[in-house]
Amino acid sequence: MKADIIVPTFNQEDHTIRCFDSLREYTDNYRLIWADDGSTKESREKVSKVVDCHSEVVKLWSSSNKGFIKNVNKALTFATKVSRPEDTKLIVLLNNDVILTEGWLDRFRRIFINDDMLHAVGPITSECSSWQSFLNASHVTHGFKIPHNFVSHSANERAKILANHYSDLMMPCRMLAFFCTAFRREVFDSLGLLDERFELGYGDDDDFALRMNNASMKLGVSFGSYVHHVHRGTFGTIYTPEEIKAIQAKQHERFEAKHGERARVV
Repeated sequence: MKADIIVPTFNQEDHTIRCFDSLREYTDNYRLIWADDGSTKESREKVSKVVDCHSEVVKLWSSSNKGFIKNVNKALTFATKVSRPEDTKLIVLLNNDVILTEGWLDRFRRIFINDDMLHAVGPITSECSSWQSFLNASHVTHGFKIPHNFVSHSANERAKILANHYSDLMMPCRMLAFFCTAFRREVFDSLGLLDERFELGYGDDDDFALRMNNASMKLGVSFGSYVHHVHRGTFGTIYTPEEIKAIQAKQHERFEAKHGERARVV
């Protein structure tokens, strides 16, 4: 299963370079779609020095900052409508503040092959507020337990530990955070793009996941997959914690106004 891997960026080139380096080291059979949303010339030049090491790269650059959701949708439109290789079966949405680990995409592929009904899958991640953090997943889903001494290990060591403990075990869920999520391409053919009323982000993944639920599409979290996420690596440099809380509150209001309910993980 070849994958289109969409990485939206806005400055923060150190995060992007680290993400792209881990992508090249631990991934095969993919096309990287780098969707830059008006970064500075200096930032793009730094990333450009490393991105061409990838075997297949598409650069979608905006001249000015259009906002996170519009940037992602531009890349999704390219992947699903403009340039749509018939051998590309998966689309991955990947934040630029993610560090990938050995075997991350191969495990996703096996899970899709083993479950024809699955439409999207995401990993366990590092210490952060996301429910997919290993610290929180054990409280939200049935069956996930933090392995002994897990915290003391590096990202790749954690990935190996979870792979050994859980192999290709996948637990169905209602919602995935889109910092690292793989979809069957037909999901976007059927449901379209992310809802741009969420503008800057936060709530867009809850909304799209609920749209998948309503279309009887199955989502799951892979207990045996681990990637490191520098949570709010970009947002945290643009907005203060108080501003982020205000943005989140506004997005919750938009979600409830649209759907008449609050977002749920399970």
